[in-house]
Formats: sequence, C-alpha cells, structure tokens
Amino acid sequence: VFAAWSEIIQQGRTPPKLVLAGAKHKVTVDCLELDFPDIIPYVIFAENPNQNELMELYKQAVALIIPSRIEGWGLPLGEALWFGTPGISARVDALIEVGGDLALYFDPLDAATLAEHVMRLEDDPTSAQALRDQIVEAHPSLRRWSDVAKEMLRGIS
Repeated sequence: VFAAWSEIIQQGRTPPKLVLAGAKHKVTVDCLELDFPDIIPYVIFAENPNQNELMELYKQAVALIIPSRIEGWGLPLGEALWFGTPGISARVDALIEVGGDLALYFDPLDAATLAEHVMRLEDDPTSAQALRDQIVEAHPSLRRWSDVAKEMLRGIS
C-alpha cells in the first residue's frame, strides 16, 4: 500500500489521505520513515478506533484497502461493503468470496495496479458513485453475522 502511494506521488499526482486504523506499530512507523518518507504527509493514524469511530471511517473512505495475501474471513471488506464503501482487495479466494463483483482486485505485490484503482475512485466521481450504487443495490444479498454463524454451525455439525 505504501508503495502504491509512493507510485502515485512519482506520477506527479496527489494521493488521497491514507488512514491506518488500529494499533500504531513501531515497525509501520519505521517503514514509513525509512522507506517511504514521501508519503508521510498523506498518512493518518486512527489508533484503536471504537465501533462508532470505525463506522465513520468506513463511511467517509474513498475505499477500504485490504492487501492480505492470506485471509481467513475478510471481515473488514464485508464491513466496508455493509456501509456502502468500495473495497480494493488483494486477489485472494476468501476476499473474492466476500467482495464478489462489488470490489476491485489487485495482486498484493502490484503497487501500480493498486495505485490505478485508488486514483480511479478518487479522480472519477461517476465511476466511484456507480460502484457505490452497485453496493447499495446488492445490500440485501450481503452476508450477515447470522449467515456466518449458520454456516459455521453447518460446518461443525
């Protein structure tokens, strides 16, 4: 993700703010300072947001980016879709199952494609709104926690 933001800057473009939600780890800060100092002005840490703060982050986001190479459940992607927020996701089976045709996908080692997806949503409001509308229309078919629980019970019985 950091490489994608750096790629956007190298193209002479201005990336959107990158909000990192969760714990602020020293390894992340060190990586930014040592390897990607050019993107620091665009990075915001939202340290350990509570449920209300997290909901607002989802609602205000251009998109959720989930670059996992290995993913078990894809909960952040599902949550983002519930709030009508587009997801830009690694092309991983579990995430594709959650996002279906409602998310944009990239190889997690391909910063250029991630940068393209981000800037398309940022620069093309018509395209971004079309994706948001598609997500809203699909809302009744999105998995609920009760669906997940039923699937888990079926799997263990």
